[in-house]
Amino acid sequence: MRHGSTVATNTLLERKGARVVMLTNRGFEDLLEIGRQDRPDLLCAARRGACRRSSRGNDAVGVRARRGPDGRAQVPLADAEVRRAIARAASAS
Repeated sequence: MRHGSTVATNTLLERKGARVVMLTNRGFEDLLEIGRQDRPDLLCAARRGACRRSSRGNDAVGVRARRGPDGRAQVPLADAEVRRAIARAASAS
């Protein structure tokens, strides 16, 4: 159901509702905070205006997993990775 993902994303970005922990591929934990790359100069890291954090910083947990462009798992998500992510999120609350 595609519509549900929009509602969930808006709830997260507007900081409404219960605490949300996002599991994402390692290295992409700050994806929601970075947002769009629509700066006038893409090579300039400085941004106009302050970036509001969408979470408390530890609410995006990276896991070791990767999918290829065809959708197949290149690095499968292991149960141990999920348990580690849950423990990390729980200790950060």
